Amino acid sequence: MSKTNRLEAIRAILLEQQSATQAEILEALTVAGYNITQPTLSTDLKALHAAKVRTRNGTKYILPTQKEYQHTIEPTALPVSLQVAGISHHAFASSILVLTTKVGYAGAIAAEIDSRELQEVAGTIAGSDTVFVALTEDADKEAFLEKIKKIFPTLAS
Repeated sequence: MSKTNRLEAIRAILLEQQSATQAEILEALTVAGYNITQPTLSTDLKALHAAKVRTRNGTKYILPTQKEYQHTIEPTALPVSLQVAGISHHAFASSILVLTTKVGYAGAIAAEIDSRELQEVAGTIAGSDTVFVALTEDADKEAFLEKIKKIFPTLAS
């Protein structure tokens, strides 16, 4: 059976199961006729961009298309160094949000934005004290700015 068929089988298993460890996924794949190893499953889960999350029933893997996949970290959960990152200025240049920070903070801020995997973000570039956040063509700049203000409260002040 092809890799594409196997990935589709894994996708179906992840969408159906309430709780799924890799062992449970492997068992379901075996029942479906796919005999693969745990390292192959791990590679396939990465290819699907599956994320492991805790649930009331244990843990499970979820796909980017599932609602739970969205990051729900509150700004207060960010490291203090990022909460007081000292973003001193922001401005849009076409579809690029330019953030000016304290010297040395730009990389951490860009990494935090990237880790959120926000749909509006095409990519980030960080210098020493400047972050360029390239937005997708269909991004709503004002709505995106509000999301960023929730992540970095100092930007709102």
